[in-house]
Amino acid sequence: MKNWNYEELVNEINESYKLGLEQGRDKLQSIGCVSEDYFFYPEDENLVENLISLIETIKLCIEHLNYVFNTTIEIFQKQKSLINKEFLSSELTSDEVEKLNSDIIQIDKKLKTLQVK
Repeated sequence: MKNWNYEELVNEINESYKLGLEQGRDKLQSIGCVSEDYFFYPEDENLVENLISLIETIKLCIEHLNYVFNTTIEIFQKQKSLINKEFLSSELTSDEVEKLNSDIIQIDKKLKTLQVK
């Protein structure tokens, strides 16, 4: 990751969500802003950052909305397929890779039972 470290990005995403609520946005609007603001371009140069952003967006949806949009899931699945273990290891520390993989496993399990819109 070139512009962020893992925890910094996660913290920024969560702070941005909270700030949206403080500014009067509802939960859905605040999550939508986070998903737009923290998806980076060009995509092929920001694979890990975008995967982390998608994971955090999905976690916010699960926690605050109790559903996830199908489009978000499709983008998440595509993003996962673009990244292999070797690439992750070159971009993240071993602890960060472990955290990311744990989050992916948890999300994949929740998506099996969660409402999709």
